[in-house]
Amino acid sequence: MTRSLQSVLPRRPPPVSRRRRADAGRAVPLFRPYVAKVPWHGGPRALLSQLFPRYGHYCGPNWSSGKNGGSMLWDQRPIDWLDFCCYCHDIGYDTYDQAKLLKADLAFLECLEKPRMATKGGANAALLYRAM
Repeated sequence: MTRSLQSVLPRRPPPVSRRRRADAGRAVPLFRPYVAKVPWHGGPRALLSQLFPRYGHYCGPNWSSGKNGGSMLWDQRPIDWLDFCCYCHDIGYDTYDQAKLLKADLAFLECLEKPRMATKGGANAALLYRAM
């Protein structure tokens, strides 16, 4: 295309990821920058957050992909059903929307109630997470 045509034609917008498209055009913040601002990782709630045990690759405050402080990439496969529930919870927390955060918490508790949680993998850890 010639330079004069390029200046007349509107620029093509950059491609939109599926995650952004699903969120009705509103930009979705990255997970790690958001969780770094969540109050239970600092201040008075930080002490209480330490009561939650870390388990597998995704269970525990600020614990993602088996790394302290979280990870930009969720590149580790969950090790069992409990870790899968925590993985889904982490994905649900990839938002600023309080209603979606509550929905992620409720889905996590529902996941912990499933019968397989009483017998497989981290059954004791699942019981502890349910109680908290």
